[in-house]
Amino acid sequence: MKKLLIYVAVLSMVCTGAAQAVPIAVENYSFELPGTVKQSCWDGEKTYDGCEDVPNWTDGDSDAMDSGVEETLLSGWIGVTGDWRAYLQPADGPIWNLTTYEIATGDVFNLKVDAGATGSSGRGIIMELYYDDGTQQHTLGTTAYTFPVNKTLSEYTLADVATTEASEGHPIGIRFAASGYYIALDNVRLDVIPEPATMALLGLGSLALLKRRRA
Repeated sequence: MKKLLIYVAVLSMVCTGAAQAVPIAVENYSFELPGTVKQSCWDGEKTYDGCEDVPNWTDGDSDAMDSGVEETLLSGWIGVTGDWRAYLQPADGPIWNLTTYEIATGDVFNLKVDAGATGSSGRGIIMELYYDDGTQQHTLGTTAYTFPVNKTLSEYTLADVATTEASEGHPIGIRFAASGYYIALDNVRLDVIPEPATMALLGLGSLALLKRRRA
């Protein structure tokens, strides 16, 4: 009986560990690149303001006029990671970042970003996770927040986004859009909680064998 109790305790620890969140690499997560001058675009398709490509981030509007990255030095913003942050306005549409992580069966994702706004009220962010099947982007989960009016970046979360059968094997991506008017964002994080069921089933199978031997 004592051995059985020890095994159950170990099994519980293993299954709990298997359910822990694992960070997914988000390239240019803090918008530190290109790190030259303020950018007024994302894809380098403009010629004004010395506009360059912002690595790993894309916008869907070739006519975007004023969304990009800018230096935070002397800007007065609180909670910024690094020396640069992103800024968005609704008219320029969403931006996205496709990771190299391929979705597996049972994955659960959590997206976090530090964001905020100053000026008028009613500004907010739309957060989305999607998968790309090579032809188009398909939404996995989305949420929206409205910001308090201050110059503080606070953490916002899109939590517990589950995989679908159609998404399995495809890379997962991140998409943000602004609502209201200009917003600021920084420090993008994406975690995955792998499916713990496989580990649990293996453990329960071993437990059944142990009980059979003792019978």
